[in-house]
Formats: sequence, C-alpha cells, structure tokens
Amino acid sequence: MSRVPVFIGFIFISLVFQGIIWRIPAQIPYSRVGVISVQDKLKPDEILLEYCITDSSLNIRAITDHANTVSQQKLVPVFWSLVTKFKRSLCIADPCGFSIPGHALYAFLIHPVKHLFPGKKRMIIVPGEELFGLPFEALICSKDPFHPFSDQNFRYLVQDFEIIYHYSVSKWAEKCMVITKPDIEFLGFSPVFNRHPGLSPLPYSKKEIKSIAAMFKKKGLSSSLMCDQFSGKDCFKEVSGRGKIIHLATHYLPPSLGHNCSGYLFWGYDPNSKTGFCPQEILTQEEITNLKLNADLIVLSACSPGMIMTTAEMSYPSLSLSFFLAGARNILYTLWNVTDALANQIMVDFYRRCLSGKTYSQALREVKLNLIRKQETSLPTIWAPYVLTGQ
Repeated sequence: MSRVPVFIGFIFISLVFQGIIWRIPAQIPYSRVGVISVQDKLKPDEILLEYCITDSSLNIRAITDHANTVSQQKLVPVFWSLVTKFKRSLCIADPCGFSIPGHALYAFLIHPVKHLFPGKKRMIIVPGEELFGLPFEALICSKDPFHPFSDQNFRYLVQDFEIIYHYSVSKWAEKCMVITKPDIEFLGFSPVFNRHPGLSPLPYSKKEIKSIAAMFKKKGLSSSLMCDQFSGKDCFKEVSGRGKIIHLATHYLPPSLGHNCSGYLFWGYDPNSKTGFCPQEILTQEEITNLKLNADLIVLSACSPGMIMTTAEMSYPSLSLSFFLAGARNILYTLWNVTDALANQIMVDFYRRCLSGKTYSQALREVKLNLIRKQETSLPTIWAPYVLTGQ
C-alpha cells in the first residue's frame, strides 16, 4: 500500500472527526411514510437508518422508537472512490485495500448518528439505490486502520449490531402478514449440475440442502427436496408457493454485454445454446416477479444475485428484489461470488441457529461472528457477502 493514499486517508478521517464535514438539519426527499408510524413498529433496541444522496450531500435519517433525526453532510468527491475501493478490495480479499475505506465510510455513514446507538442491538438499513450492495457489516468502527492488518486489529459494525436491509421504509413499516400457512416448512432446490458440460458442478449444494432438511426433520418439521433431474424450473414454479422457507442452491447467470438474459439456472440448462431467446431453464426476473410466493424466507445460495450490473445501455436491478415483489418477506443472498464448500458450511450453521430459536438476523450475525473469531475465516471477503433483506 503506497504512502500517499494512506496520508490522504488520514487527513480525510481527521477532517471528519474534527467536524470539518458538517451535520446540517435539512429538508431531505426521503420516502413519504410517516415517522410516527415507523416509530410505532420499532422495538426499543432497534434503529432504522435511511440514506438519501443528492448531487451535493449525503443525508441520513435515523429513527428509533422515541427519536427522529436527520444528518446532512457535504458530499466530497473522495466518497465514491472510497465506496468503489472498499467493495473491490473486499471481493479480492485485499485487507490493506479495504481498511482505510472501511474506516472512512464508517465516519461518513454511521458516526453522524452514533449518539442514538446506546441500548440498540438491531440496525435496519435502507441504503437507497446508490448504496445498494454496500456491505455495511464490514465497515470498521474502531481501532487503527493504518496498523498492519490482523484479525485482532479491526472491530466491524456487525460485531455491534444485527443488520438487516430493506428496499424502502414504507414496505418495512407495512410488516407484511402471513395470509395462508404454507404446507412445507423447508423447500430445497439443488440442480447440482454434475452432467452439465460447461458448468461447474455444485456437489456441496446437494449435501447442503440434505443436511438442512435433516435438521428440520429432527425438529418434526416438514421438508421437500428437489435435486438433479427433479429440480427443473417448471417444478420450482409449481411448488414454490407452498414453501415457508425456500432454499435455492444453484448457479446464477448475471447479465452481460453478450446477452440480455439473466437469472437462476435449473436442471437442463444448456450453456452452449445458440438460440436468440432466453434458455428454457433460466428463471428470469420477469418469471420471479410473477410467482405467487408465501415464503417467510428465500435463501439464494448462489453467486452474486444481489449485485446490480450496469452496462452502457442500462442498469439491471437485483433479482433479490423480484422475489420480494413476488411475496417473499425476507431474502438472504450474496453480494459477490462464494465457494460451494464454504457456502455449505455457512448455510448449515445459519439454519442450525434459526432452528434453535434465533431470528434470521440474529442467526446470520452469529454465523459471521463465529467466522470472524477464526483466523482462517476472519476476512470480511468470506462473511460479508451474505446479507439479509426484509422484515
């Protein structure tokens, strides 16, 4: 790491904490949901943060059960370079690259409302389109960002809070209720892809859903597994409305300049298809939105479905949002690529904690804290891509 970026980062952070970047009360174009209706639904140990970015300012609305405050900061040009460097360094496991941006972004995004944190355990974040895909869990909230990296040197935001995201304050405040009770507690899909030339097989995905189903069975809860040739797209569309928890362990095909088709791959997908149409075994965004789901949780154990892909022509919204629009109340997904074997370990641990009585956000946080404690899995590259959106 060169000395110049370190010096610039040091000056920047110093300015933030000395008050050179001001907090100014302002009229911010936030969502129109009433603050009182949000406060009525917040528990005493919860805080909701909503972000709104304009051409010149970064604005944070912080709401608790008894307080509502708006912070406005001047948006300096270095902010976006910090966001870009932070996310890129996390993806490639560069601790020297994410340490200074992680600390500086904490100063921008969290520190201005820190006075509301005492007594809070759960943070609901509405990041807005501009910050969507930023793993707030990995922001560095204490210790020296300029000291050589070690697993003992940083304290991450996830070590202080359960963190859950949402697309809008109004949708979070609605607190969607279950209309009908699904008849399958756990519905697992794993195409595995052992016989698909051109696609990496996912042997651990089958092990993953079988281990999870066994835990549900031990608790006396129903489960249904669809693997290999029984995990076609039509089958998923037919039974998905019956699952309380739907777990999809598969490949995700992102959009690219070479094609306009993206989605989740099911058994029978042919990567060598030369047709001009979307291959039959890709579950597309439009198809997801048209599903009739009654799921309390959708787990997308696939690589990068939470990313927003941008080309010169258009920006592609996250497919995770499509599941929310289809009726799912909570979605757990990844922001960047994860390995098959590690995903298996993380998912099994997550469900074990859920079945012990933890909420989804509690379970996910505990999984991450467990990974942080182990030197071989302490880097946020491993645990930060897993994020939870919903209620």
